[in-house]
Amino acid sequence: TTFVCALRSEGLVAPLVLDGPVNGRAFRAWIEQALAPTLGAGDSW
Repeated sequence: TTFVCALRSEGLVAPLVLDGPVNGRAFRAWIEQALAPTLGAGDSW
């Protein structure tokens, strides 16, 4: 099991739990579908 999330000063955002390892395709999908929508003007990643 793999847990991926982003940490902001307000807490965790865009959590993802997968059975098994994260490959490049899954990581890119997480960025595009879960992380990017949480970013605002001035945020960097």
